Amino acid sequence: MNLVLLPGNSKRNLNWLEQVDIAVKGGFDDTYRHSYAHWLTGHPELDLELEVDRLKPATHNLSPYMVFAKSA
Repeated sequence: MNLVLLPGNSKRNLNWLEQVDIAVKGGFDDTYRHSYAHWLTGHPELDLELEVDRLKPATHNLSPYMVFAKSA
């Protein structure tokens, strides 16, 4: 089983994302940490449609997978 980690909207959640990934190491075959595009642009809110489109190619080799998400 693989794990997809989705942080909350704020870039402050990057640390949370890294800490969760460290905490679950060994419990999954692989983990994918998603970083939102708006973190680089400074826009205050994520673009859900864009992020779904970005997730598809990033996770296509992670079947089967579970999602662990913080509020977004």
